[in-house]
Amino acid sequence: MRVIDFIVADDIRREIGHKVSLMGIYNDTIRIAAPPNASFPIGMRLGLYFRLLLEEQDTIPDNFLVKVFHNDTELGEFGGRIPPVKDEVKVMVFPIVAEQLPIPGEGKLSIQLQMLRGKESLLVAEPPFAIDVKVESSKA
Repeated sequence: MRVIDFIVADDIRREIGHKVSLMGIYNDTIRIAAPPNASFPIGMRLGLYFRLLLEEQDTIPDNFLVKVFHNDTELGEFGGRIPPVKDEVKVMVFPIVAEQLPIPGEGKLSIQLQMLRGKESLLVAEPPFAIDVKVESSKA
C-alpha cells in the first residue's frame, strides 16, 4: 500500500457518481489574510485529500488516523473506521475536511497519515515537504 496522491485544498466535496471535487488547491504555501490586530489562533477550513494504491499482498486497513502539525506541535487529529473493502478495489480515497483548524500563526504545516488494522500500523506516510503558512495583512 502506498500513497499516490496527497492534496491540500480549501474545500472538498463528494459528488454524484463517486466523484470528488477539490476547490482552492494549495501548492507549498498557504496565505492567510488577517487584519493587523488579529488574535491567534485563527480558525481555518482545510481539506486533505489522500489516495492510496492497494496491492495484492497488502493487509487491508480497517481504520485511519491523520495528524496535523504546526512547527512540530500537533494541532489536531482526525480518524475513523474504514468500511469493508471489496476485493476489486485497488484505490482507496480519503477526502477529509477540517472545519476549523486552529492556525497559531506563521510557520510550517505538516501532515501525517496512518493506516491501521486494529492497533497495528500498516503505513505511516508524510508528504515529502511541509507547507509554509504565511499571514498577510488585510484591511479590517
